[in-house]
Amino acid sequence: MHTSSVWMIIRGLLAAMLLLPCSLHGQSNATPQFEVASVKPVTGDWVYEYRITPTTFTRRGAALDWLIEFAYGLQQHFQVEGPAWIHEGPNIVGPVEGTMKPRSARFDIYARAAEPASPAQMRLMVRSLLAERWKLALHSETREVQSFVLTTGKGPLKLRKSESEDPAERRANGPGYDWKHTSMQELVQHISDFVPQAVFEETGLKGRYDFNLPFLTDSVITPGLPMDQQDYASGFASALRGLGLDLQPKKRPVEILVIDSVERVPIEN
Repeated sequence: MHTSSVWMIIRGLLAAMLLLPCSLHGQSNATPQFEVASVKPVTGDWVYEYRITPTTFTRRGAALDWLIEFAYGLQQHFQVEGPAWIHEGPNIVGPVEGTMKPRSARFDIYARAAEPASPAQMRLMVRSLLAERWKLALHSETREVQSFVLTTGKGPLKLRKSESEDPAERRANGPGYDWKHTSMQELVQHISDFVPQAVFEETGLKGRYDFNLPFLTDSVITPGLPMDQQDYASGFASALRGLGLDLQPKKRPVEILVIDSVERVPIEN
């Protein structure tokens, strides 16, 4: 191979490396950004709204840890470590229907991209927004923590292979929810919304499935007890056994994002 050809290949590799995602501490100039974004702190009661299209990102009543989880593709609130005000804590129902009084800082975000973006690009745009408006700087650590692992059980599977590739759909039906065209990862994400530990999907099951998952019974729900203190894991474990799945506690290494600095009052517009 000629020397000039070798140098052309080397230059090409160097150029590609410059386009690789930047470290957690900052953002590269190549990182996608919203064309227009409005960020406002919520000063009173807040309303939940979450809507994403290929060109828009709308999130009302968001705690900062939720935005970080979305931007970095995390499963759980405990994977973000920082000041207490960033965390999505218990809320009190407000005087107006559909509103809640926050116990942590909340924000309303409306943002628009210049052109249609993929879900991965939308997450990168939210990363840029966090760095620009909240001056967020953080680093990653790996820690071994108590988690849960979803696997196949010893009994027969009671999951029906779905013919649809659409995103998961859930509807109440009798004593449980009918789940349609649901992947095991989407099921794990649902469990993660209730269980305050990381949940890992290790079933080995590919594709999408239809099934009915019973409601959690009163035997595992204690009235008046905060959500993060409820024993939802045992309730899910019991319900999943009926589907031929198993949910067991295990220690696993988990990525934790530690906040080095962040502004409580963001740059609004």
